[in-house]
Order: sequence, then structure tokens, then C-alpha cells
Amino acid sequence: VVFYKKIQKVFFLDAIPKAPSGKILRRELRARLAQGVQSK
Repeated sequence: VVFYKKIQKVFFLDAIPKAPSGKILRRELRARLAQGVQSK
């Protein structure tokens, strides 16, 4: 596997933020990542 395709970090969350329609709220995930989500 090429170096830029290798997984570098993994974050575990208790719950994934979802919209009422069931779609994942990626904007909210990016905001949490910017704040510094703690990995378990």
C-alpha cells in the first residue's frame, strides 16, 4: 500500500452525529476533530 493510503489515525466516538433523515453530519465530525477528540 502506498504511504498516503495508509491509515494514520483512528478516533472512536460514543455516537456518530446524525441528521433526522439518518445521514451522518460530517460537518459536525470535522468540528469535533478540530477541537481535538480524545481517542480511547
